Amino acid sequence: MRASDRGILHRLYLYYIPFRHFRNAAEGNFLVREQNYRYNREQRQLLPGYLFKWAVLGAVLLASAELAHAFGRAFPSARQLLLMWEMASGVGFAVAVALMSNIAAGWAYLTYMR
Repeated sequence: MRASDRGILHRLYLYYIPFRHFRNAAEGNFLVREQNYRYNREQRQLLPGYLFKWAVLGAVLLASAELAHAFGRAFPSARQLLLMWEMASGVGFAVAVALMSNIAAGWAYLTYMR
């Protein structure tokens, strides 16, 4: 399958999720685990870029939630729809914060732990 044949959700997954670049360092014999850990340490340089992408996306989602809240006060007739928009943006922001913490913890572990 060529990259042009993939759907938009798959492309977004490839753009935002860094975990595909890493290997499982918890399985196999000692040599395989050590080799995978070294490989993961080399790949840690990619993590700050992914952290930045999620920070920008989180800021956009938080701004979107605030915008929906402001519109909800201005247009009471569309309050239910705007409340759904606000809740979806808030949940997206919470997911972004959780993933940013995982990415930052993974980078710190691979950088400072030997």
